[in-house]
Amino acid sequence: MENIQKMPWYRELESGPEFREQFQQQFELGWRIFPALFAPNIARAASQIVVLPLRLAFGWALYGLVAYLFARLLGGQGSLGQMLGCTALAVAPQVLNLATFLPYVVVGGAVGTWTILCRYVALKTCHRLTWGRALAATLLPYAALAVVVSSFACLGGVVAALFVSGGGAQ
Repeated sequence: MENIQKMPWYRELESGPEFREQFQQQFELGWRIFPALFAPNIARAASQIVVLPLRLAFGWALYGLVAYLFARLLGGQGSLGQMLGCTALAVAPQVLNLATFLPYVVVGGAVGTWTILCRYVALKTCHRLTWGRALAATLLPYAALAVVVSSFACLGGVVAALFVSGGGAQ
């Protein structure tokens, strides 16, 4: 703090005692928030070791089932077992997300793109679809998820509006 107070811009802004007090408060607040955002959290990292595989397994099964339904609607010929087997292999790049339990490790969006490409190849191969139908069957589960999430968000907004306006609290 002492070095900041010696800077020319600080001396120019230091017109009154309220500036010093406000600056001191904001400075201290920033240093209380900053470590919480960027410091390694051992509990969060340890929970990722358990939560991530469960999330991957649930996501794989849900995506496999929904993609199977869309692929069959688009003329696919594969069975549900074949579909789940192929999409299980497509989830393999997501295992790289386990590295995020290490502090400061970020995997990034390349793994998600890689997973989508693997799912496309899995659907195309398993169901013997043309590239266009395989692309549609790959992306339609994401669109369906977006519709479901948007519907719940709208429903939640309506419920919150009713509650805030007093219609729901009787």
